[in-house]
Amino acid sequence: MQNINDKMLTAAAVLFVGLLLAALLLQWWLAPAYKTDNLSLHSQLSSGEMLIKPWQLHEIEAQDALGEFALVQLNGAQIPQSEKFGRQISVTTDRLLSDESMKFIKSAGKTLVVAPDESEALAAAWLLRAKGFGQVFAVATDAEFIAKNVLENYLPKWAQTTSEQARYAFSRFFGTASRPTAPAANFALPSGTPQVKKAAGGC
Repeated sequence: MQNINDKMLTAAAVLFVGLLLAALLLQWWLAPAYKTDNLSLHSQLSSGEMLIKPWQLHEIEAQDALGEFALVQLNGAQIPQSEKFGRQISVTTDRLLSDESMKFIKSAGKTLVVAPDESEALAAAWLLRAKGFGQVFAVATDAEFIAKNVLENYLPKWAQTTSEQARYAFSRFFGTASRPTAPAANFALPSGTPQVKKAAGGC
């Protein structure tokens, strides 16, 4: 009887290890493959080549070259003038690496990513560059700013700016806001002759 139990335990252990290895292999096989190393990605990001500034986008539009770019509208970002681009797709971040999105970007060539926030667009462009798409660019500032101040009514004074605002009231920390004054101390000294006591010892 003990021999049978030992064999069953051994078989269960072997089966468990086999299933674990199979799961790890399956996860490795299905995991997204990255073709660009971290050093190259960091170099592209720090050089600024991945980010299209408002004035650069205006120049591209002035040259009637927006049609050379496919537009990825990320996380609900909407560019009213999207028909000026070659093709467009709307996708959420969690679906960016889906088969449909990958097919679109593979066939697109130059790709421009816009999002509600510049940081979202840049993160998506960085992810796509890591997948080996060297012609993916993020639009500086957010989609609403680009639509109103670049593609509809270009304002040169905004060409180098960003529309992202500070999320905290920093004036509170730097003394520019009025502060309440502390109430005056209201106490009286005790009356009578003060008593002085001498301490023994000393230097």
